[in-house]
Amino acid sequence: MAVRAVHSHKGGVGKSTICAAIAGELAARGRSVLIVDCDRNHPFRLWQNSSFIPQEIEVVAIGTVNDLYRAVEIGKAEFDETLIDLPAGASELALNAIALSDAVLVPFRAGPLDVEEAIRTHASVLDFALKANQRLPLVTCIPMSLNAFARHERIPRESIDRIQEIPGISVTYGTTERTAYRALFDPILGGRTLQTMPETTTGIDVVRLQVAHIVSDLDDRLLRHREGHTRPVRAQKRNDV
Repeated sequence: MAVRAVHSHKGGVGKSTICAAIAGELAARGRSVLIVDCDRNHPFRLWQNSSFIPQEIEVVAIGTVNDLYRAVEIGKAEFDETLIDLPAGASELALNAIALSDAVLVPFRAGPLDVEEAIRTHASVLDFALKANQRLPLVTCIPMSLNAFARHERIPRESIDRIQEIPGISVTYGTTERTAYRALFDPILGGRTLQTMPETTTGIDVVRLQVAHIVSDLDDRLLRHREGHTRPVRAQKRNDV
């Protein structure tokens, strides 16, 4: 059982997108998943009444710290996985979610400013845990929309090299800009996981493979972290998907 928070100081980096993608993959592997939707816009509201969301996934929308603690308690007792989709910034809600989490996922876009913000987010998570005398969560950065810089291929490569040079930072597989990711919260489709999208969706096979790689890598990193093997593992080049 794991509690994972999806967090970034910066908005618009794909927190809800990667949370939804991971939830769908976990459900496809037979795990029950509670999504704790803390975003002010509650993007997962679309999923709550959708017939295309598998029965393994449940969504609860919250807005207070007390609600957060109750939701995580339910998640630990009744679900295999709890995913907390946080709003941008270092709010009281975010800090408490970090304290409750086994792992913190930090999505970032592969531009120089976004990378610096991801580095600051990573450092602030660990700094908060140390100051609060909390156990250190596993913090993993997830590159998002790598091909958004297709005309300037040097930018994402240098950005990811930059973040991997920081001691203690781990970086997992990345995603590319695909129609399927944008369709996760498409009101016309009615709210779907990647696994329940039509096979005709552009790039669906590619994005399913990307997320499968991400989930397997995150599981492996969390297992190592729990066993005490916390030495950062440098991610391999992710140009195959």
